[in-house]
Amino acid sequence: MGIRIIFTDMDGTFLKDDKSIPAPNERLLCKLDALGAGEEVPVRVVPCTGRMPRGIPVGLVRHRCVTHAVCSMGANIVAYERGVPGPTDEPAWHSLCQRGMDKRVVLDLWHEVRPLDIQFDVFGNGTSYSDAARLARIGEFPIPEGMMGFVRRQRTPVPDLDDLIRDLPVIERLNVYFKTRDDMDRVNAAAEAAGFHHTFHDVCGLEITLANVDKGTGICWLCEELGVARDEALAFGDAENDLPMLRAVGTSVAMANATEEAKAAAARVCPWDNNAGGVGRMAMELLGI
Repeated sequence: MGIRIIFTDMDGTFLKDDKSIPAPNERLLCKLDALGAGEEVPVRVVPCTGRMPRGIPVGLVRHRCVTHAVCSMGANIVAYERGVPGPTDEPAWHSLCQRGMDKRVVLDLWHEVRPLDIQFDVFGNGTSYSDAARLARIGEFPIPEGMMGFVRRQRTPVPDLDDLIRDLPVIERLNVYFKTRDDMDRVNAAAEAAGFHHTFHDVCGLEITLANVDKGTGICWLCEELGVARDEALAFGDAENDLPMLRAVGTSVAMANATEEAKAAAARVCPWDNNAGGVGRMAMELLGI
């Protein structure tokens, strides 16, 4: 069965460490754009990421083959509207499926962990929000350089997270950065007690989501929506939060820079890492283009 859809993680997979798109991945997108005729898109590329829609690079979503995105760890699945400009020249988008967290439970969790020396981010409305006073101290956290730059560009500071949590229509997920293992363990315990799921990322980060929402559930929903069999899906990932995605598709590939757990979960291991454009190189090889 041929490949009709490519799901790819962003950080550590599709993007270089500096968050740019490597040349082989750009070549893949251009080749897929040229396939088919008119509005037909024979092979789609779908970002599958913890990022919010506004965090996906404009240089990616401008391509015709990028029609959808699985965002916020599967909590928000969006469709792009070709010909409709968005606020920063990328195509506009709308949500097809959103899974929100209970705001009362989120507020209780925030109040429990607020005394800790952590960054606490709330994702919703296509945007990631941070407490302004804490965000001003983001440089104190051991976040990798490329991700640090992205966080500084993307986070929207707010004076009061309590008001934000109450006012957001939907809270898709939470993000926490920590300095010590003790703080990480305390946040993990609080998240589990609240009934949420958490995964580790970026050396000192935690992604907190609904227990029954992840990249794998997002992929399954979108494949059904598009009428694509999961055997016709190819997925690329590198980390713990990619495991459900790698297990949900017919062909799964872990990057050369992936964790050992991700490599064990995937059917193949890419010989190239994210900085070398491993997604583009491997996908073009598998597609024969």
